Amino acid sequence: MNMMTPLNKIRLLLSIGCLTVATLHAQVVREIEVSGKASYTDHISLQKDASDKDLMVKFVFDEAKELLTVSLISYRSLFVFREDAHYRQIVNWRHRLKPDKLPYVVQADEGSVFELTRSLRKSLENPRKKYVFRRWIEYDGLHPAPMAYRMVNDYIEQPFNVLEKGVYVSVALRDILLLDESKKSRPLKRRYELSFLKDLDRMYRITIRRDPCFGKEEETEMARKALNSVRKAFHSFVQEFGINSTLHNRELADLFDQMKELLNKQFPRHSETHACEDTQRNWDAYNACSDSISQMSCHYEPLQTENMPPVDADYLLAKSRLLDQATSRYLLTQNKVERQDLILSCQTIIHEVTIALDERGLAEEAGTAMEIYRKSVNFYKKNCVPAKTQR
Repeated sequence: MNMMTPLNKIRLLLSIGCLTVATLHAQVVREIEVSGKASYTDHISLQKDASDKDLMVKFVFDEAKELLTVSLISYRSLFVFREDAHYRQIVNWRHRLKPDKLPYVVQADEGSVFELTRSLRKSLENPRKKYVFRRWIEYDGLHPAPMAYRMVNDYIEQPFNVLEKGVYVSVALRDILLLDESKKSRPLKRRYELSFLKDLDRMYRITIRRDPCFGKEEETEMARKALNSVRKAFHSFVQEFGINSTLHNRELADLFDQMKELLNKQFPRHSETHACEDTQRNWDAYNACSDSISQMSCHYEPLQTENMPPVDADYLLAKSRLLDQATSRYLLTQNKVERQDLILSCQTIIHEVTIALDERGLAEEAGTAMEIYRKSVNFYKKNCVPAKTQR
């Protein structure tokens, strides 16, 4: 049986210790989403049982400017390093941080003093002179927008330009310091204490949800206009010939074929697909009208006039009842699709009666029925047809 030597035991304990430390300091990773309409906010407790050390991280995306803004908000004043900074280069022997020694330009009131408290100095790894303060933010797929940096901040904010209209970017947060004005502070000589430092070691993998309709206003308007045009053409075509009709006039049947061919060329199906729902919805409705025009048919049948009796009262009264029923139904419903169907039905009835009267004439005893039919037509036109389209 193999016995573990003292040296192997030490190595095992050291490896377990290293693994434990790595686990305790594992980076926190957040998978988040932002859009032009929805920001993201994360709440971080810098120290347990200390609500004044809570921190709020906010991500706001402005799609028009291609700008992602990262903000830190706290009850306490904040300070961050914009670049890595060595302790011995920026902190003097009196434990004061010198703004003019930072590796970038920072604004501070003249005469201000920034001192690292004893508790903060004790929290740093030894030897302190070799300690490196980490820049507060790292990023990928982004470019920081120029801005002025201040020593004392009610909140920290950094706007970023999103590179190449990217969808996936990342932000990592590191060292954050809390800063308080000292009781020894004077109006002409402000004194501040850097009292707490926290390495957030937190990564945000950000998915930018872009609005598929953003910047597509012209496309959407073009689709809307095309839909209005094809609807008007379709309704006029139906009003003139009916949906599926039988014509006894060869010239009228030829005219139907010519108009259908013309409309098919004028309003072909739209084959492209669009990510913007509004645009696609308009084109889908356009294609439905285009298909309806293509599916319309007209059957030509020579009229056998010698066997066709004139239009009688029963025929006119039956058509009058259908018109009255459709018009009444139109007045009762608010459904746009149903109303349009009712209008098409009435137009078809009127068209059929007009053709019948032209081809067969009116029976002598049907005069009263004709007056009733005309009243039904006027009732329909008054309530269902806009004035500009009445004929």
